[in-house]
Amino acid sequence: MKKIHEFDSELRRAVESGGHGKGVVFIQKDNDNKIIPCSPNKIMLSSITMLKPHKRMLPFGFQTGYKTNIQSKIDEIDVRIRDAKRTQENKDAIKIPVKSAKDILSLIHSTLIMEEGYDWNLEEYFSILDYLAYESDSENQGFVWLITREDRNIKRLDKKKRFEDSPDTPKGIKGELKIAREFAMDIPSLILLRQNGLAENGWRGTPFWWPVLVAPKETIPTVFAKKTIK
Repeated sequence: MKKIHEFDSELRRAVESGGHGKGVVFIQKDNDNKIIPCSPNKIMLSSITMLKPHKRMLPFGFQTGYKTNIQSKIDEIDVRIRDAKRTQENKDAIKIPVKSAKDILSLIHSTLIMEEGYDWNLEEYFSILDYLAYESDSENQGFVWLITREDRNIKRLDKKKRFEDSPDTPKGIKGELKIAREFAMDIPSLILLRQNGLAENGWRGTPFWWPVLVAPKETIPTVFAKKTIK
């Protein structure tokens, strides 16, 4: 129902505002993993993702793997991020190729265990990342802004005992979401948050990385259909 409401609301908003003069785009991935136009009357509302300016997309409803199983992968992620940071001076965000971002995300994906009823479809996440990064015709095409923060201690469940879904900080001068949206103009930003994963916060006592993908400001309202009616 949430997806249907978002779909309906975004269509209404696009019609009322003119959709940046371009309306709403309907896309899907073909058998060759290429993004192609999709007919609106063939989409399945239960399998869509709405893309719009500065929308954030992240996995939630998960537990980490055990330390003995994921520590080596966390170490590898740490090294990859440190190496990327050494190449650029900007302390707020660095620009990395989409492939490098995918490599890190693949490692993160292997350290998380989704709870029943929750899903982080990495293939779909990659398709969205590709679309957002390569849609731009600027010199930034094919890149993503990387914003990282460490030493975080978010609880697995919020005050209402629901799975936490806001690990990023929306407010404050140095809030990572604020920074991510400032940089995400024509290409997306990827926030990576290194959580300490403390047992008293509901985790398994091992650090892990939590990703948040932020769509560019210039994103045209888009319906990404994972499944279509034949």
